[in-house]
Amino acid sequence: MENIGLYIHIPFCKRKCFYCHFVKQNYDSDIVEKYIKALSKELQLHANRDYIIDSNYMGGGSPSLLNEKQISHIFETVHSFFKVNDSIECTFEMNPEDITASKLHFLKEAGTNRLSIGTQSFIPQDLEYLKRTHSVHQSLNAIELALNIGFNNINIDFIISLPTQTTSTLSENFSILKQFNISHVSAYILEEVEDGESKDIRDNQLYYYTHNALEEMGYH
Repeated sequence: MENIGLYIHIPFCKRKCFYCHFVKQNYDSDIVEKYIKALSKELQLHANRDYIIDSNYMGGGSPSLLNEKQISHIFETVHSFFKVNDSIECTFEMNPEDITASKLHFLKEAGTNRLSIGTQSFIPQDLEYLKRTHSVHQSLNAIELALNIGFNNINIDFIISLPTQTTSTLSENFSILKQFNISHVSAYILEEVEDGESKDIRDNQLYYYTHNALEEMGYH
């Protein structure tokens, strides 16, 4: 028996972020239903009893746009056609604005034990530049809610090297991050802006600042 990880892509978004190069399209309830059915068929086609799923990551897009029935159907299909490790790490990507107590309780009950929350930044002007549809307040509430409900394995996404960013605003981001017991942080350099020497300098400066700041906070 071979342990494998399973990635399930949910390509639907409320709006398309300019910096995201994953396969995606605007949310349409009819197309979502067709996609879920096609996904179930594909999982059946790839079913292999010689594999044990030890990690399951549902990303996107915005998986948190799916309703409970749709999410349950995907999880049930995985368990029907694959052997699943009892200690599986099951990750679900969520946008802060989609996080509610009822959805978190449902995900926990369904077997999700890790969340990846797309905060991107705790600075309002950064979120405005990225054209995100959530606020800083929604991000903070979402993280607190997830921790209170019992999710102790959480990833937070950050985007660095925005034209609006400085080491000062990054420092503010990490000061806020310190308030929470977050197990994993993903930091991505924004590439979809101007090229040139000034961009390279900013990339280097903010990357190494981020690296050192996270290391000082105990991240490896």
